[in-house]
Amino acid sequence: MLLSTKIAPAITVCSRALSGHAHWQNVAKVKGANDAKKSKLLTSWIPKLRNAAKLDSNVERNRPLHRLVEQAKKEGVAQSAIRSAITAWENTDFKEHQYGIQGRDGFIALIDCATSSIKKTENDIQTLLRRHNFKYSSVGFMFSKIKDIECQLPENISEDEI
Repeated sequence: MLLSTKIAPAITVCSRALSGHAHWQNVAKVKGANDAKKSKLLTSWIPKLRNAAKLDSNVERNRPLHRLVEQAKKEGVAQSAIRSAITAWENTDFKEHQYGIQGRDGFIALIDCATSSIKKTENDIQTLLRRHNFKYSSVGFMFSKIKDIECQLPENISEDEI
């Protein structure tokens, strides 16, 4: 009887000493999984909120933005992330730039855009052009401006489907 009581505390102490390592491993796994979920959530919502806030960053006046903010709150996007996404377009210096593209079967198009980073926009457009066998071309002289067409992609469409 005396022998078993002396051994039991030693085993308990030993398992506690080793359990610290496993405990922090479990914490790291749980935290990593939560961070991955949060990152995926922000990656999907931030561009939508920024796009909706381009025209007007006032949530009360901009109905599409108001609807997106409510949906983002329901899904658990942090209020600070929503606020920073909406105010990202305020005080941003946009530069206008024009890109001519040429595709198969004589297809040509002219893209006018306003961007805060011309280099990043060029890289994004170049990636899309390469993916679909298009190329840059100087076709601006073939066009005369008649009117502007603005479009906004539906929320449920992915970049690959475009």
